[in-house]
Amino acid sequence: MIFKNNHKCEICVESKFKKPSFQTIERSIEPPNLIHLDIGDFKFVQTRGKNKYSSSFIDDFTRYCYSYLLGSKNEAFKMFKHYKNEVEN
Repeated sequence: MIFKNNHKCEICVESKFKKPSFQTIERSIEPPNLIHLDIGDFKFVQTRGKNKYSSSFIDDFTRYCYSYLLGSKNEAFKMFKHYKNEVEN
């Protein structure tokens, strides 16, 4: 196999390209217009109440965070409605 001195590996060239930046979202100007949600898994450990997941709701404007324990991922929407009622009151 003969290699040329000026040969450049295609993968090496592509790996040095800059990745395009993520699309920016304008910050919220009043609460609770934009809410960030994250659902975490406790892996193999359960809480005393048999909860396996946690959900966190973060208001983009105030950066205030609420966390709830969930028995299953299906409860996330119910907790969001609870969070929304709590924040609006």
